[in-house]
Amino acid sequence: SDAFVTIPWADLKTTKYAVLTYPWRDTAWRDIIKALQSRGGMKSRSGSMMQVELVWIDVFCVDQTPEKEEEKMKTIRLSNWIYSWAKEYHVFGFSIFKRGWCLMEFGAASASPIIYTAGDGLTTETEKEYSETLRQHVRDGIDAELSFEFDPFKDFSFERSEFTSDRDRPVVRGIIEQARGSVASFDAYLRKKVTEVNREVIQDTVRNEMDRLMRLQWVDVAVQKAGAPPQIDGKDVTL
Repeated sequence: SDAFVTIPWADLKTTKYAVLTYPWRDTAWRDIIKALQSRGGMKSRSGSMMQVELVWIDVFCVDQTPEKEEEKMKTIRLSNWIYSWAKEYHVFGFSIFKRGWCLMEFGAASASPIIYTAGDGLTTETEKEYSETLRQHVRDGIDAELSFEFDPFKDFSFERSEFTSDRDRPVVRGIIEQARGSVASFDAYLRKKVTEVNREVIQDTVRNEMDRLMRLQWVDVAVQKAGAPPQIDGKDVTL
C-alpha cells in the first residue's frame, strides 16, 4: 500500500520518524487522531503538530497475523532501538504509566515526550478523572512549589504494571534487561525520567489554568461593562 514505506534497518537511525505510546485496550483511534489534529485545552511547550512525515505504529507496522508470529516477535525485540532512534515521541494518556508495554516504550524513547490528555480529546473516564484531579490540585494551590506527585506517576514499577496477557511480561522483561541490565536499574532510570515529566506536566497545567482564569476574568469584565442584555420581543431564529 502507498500508506507504508520500507526503511532499511541500517538507515533507520538517521531517518526522521515518530513513535506513539498508547494503551491498546483503552484508547480509540478516533481519539488519537483528534488529539494529533488539535491539542485542545492542554497546550504543551513541545508543540502540537508532527514535524515528521513517517510514523512507526506497532499495530500497523508489525504483521499481527498468527503465521507471522516469529517475525513479529523479532521486530518487537528491537523496540529499544525503534523508540530510541525516533525523532518525535507522542504519548496518549496518563494511564500508560500503569501498563507494562507502555513503560518499556517510555523508558526506551530518547525524544522528549509530548503527552496528550483528556483536554486534547481522549475520552476514557480514567483520563478525564486524571485531568480533572490534576487541575483541581492546581486550583487548590498545591502546585505552589511543584512538590506534589501526580497520581499516575506514584509507586509505579515494572513488576506492578499491568498486561492484557501476562504471557507478555517475560518478553518485556527481556527487552528491559537487554537495555538496562536489570529491572531494578530500569525502574530507577524511569523514576528519574518520570520525575522530570511530572514537573513539566504540572507546570503546563498551571500555565493553562492561569490562561483559562485570565480569559474568564476578561469575560467577566466585558459583561460588567456591557451590563444586562436588553429584553427584546421577537421570533425564534434558526442559526
